[in-house]
Amino acid sequence: MEGNLSLVLGCVLTGWLISAGLMWKDRRLGLAAAATMGLVVSFYLGWQHLDGAGSSICSINETFDCDKVNRSAWSELYGVPISFIGTAFYSAVLTASGLGLSKPDGYKRAGSFILAGGLISVAYSAFLAWASVQLGAWCLFCISLYGINLLILAGGWWSRHPDGFVAAVRDKSDRTLSTMLTSGLLVFVVVMAWYNMQKGGAVAEVAKATAGGNSTDAYAQLMEQPGGVVTLDGTEPVLGNP
Repeated sequence: MEGNLSLVLGCVLTGWLISAGLMWKDRRLGLAAAATMGLVVSFYLGWQHLDGAGSSICSINETFDCDKVNRSAWSELYGVPISFIGTAFYSAVLTASGLGLSKPDGYKRAGSFILAGGLISVAYSAFLAWASVQLGAWCLFCISLYGINLLILAGGWWSRHPDGFVAAVRDKSDRTLSTMLTSGLLVFVVVMAWYNMQKGGAVAEVAKATAGGNSTDAYAQLMEQPGGVVTLDGTEPVLGNP
């Protein structure tokens, strides 16, 4: 377990340093690197919501328990894993950064929109950090995204257009906003479709076992009690007086 701690911390710090170093050389290149790291990590956290995903690599001890944080009530918004919302955001930043590098004339205001997204993501990171305090556990991959969001905020600030955000929205010649929205929405639809298919597959396996005459085994699988001591964090649903 301690080996996993060193491995995860090493990967997180390396990702931060690479993104920051590239941003020092070229801000949009650094933004693209940070967004790529955020995209990979957020998708992994979303995947870990599936029942068959198993224990996360960063569930190490009581203090650093990604599964406790990532599967808590704070990790979803109306039943949607917030990590997949992050996947959409990082995809939008990656798209805007890439197009800003290849087509600077059509995406000259990309920095202003990335700055706005960075402000929202950092504010939400602060809220999630508060939620981790309430849970008494921390997710190292979530912390890695806090740092990525700060890098995106810094990159957006340094790359922002001098006319400001309002002028960027009003500039019809700049295609950044529409491209970011399209990219983010497309990725969100794809990952949610995949996620729901995976969840549906697990349900179908139980239904298949039941239909095949294995109803006792299927029922036993559903009603299997967890082994060991179950730790409650206070966010569990309650029916009646607690």
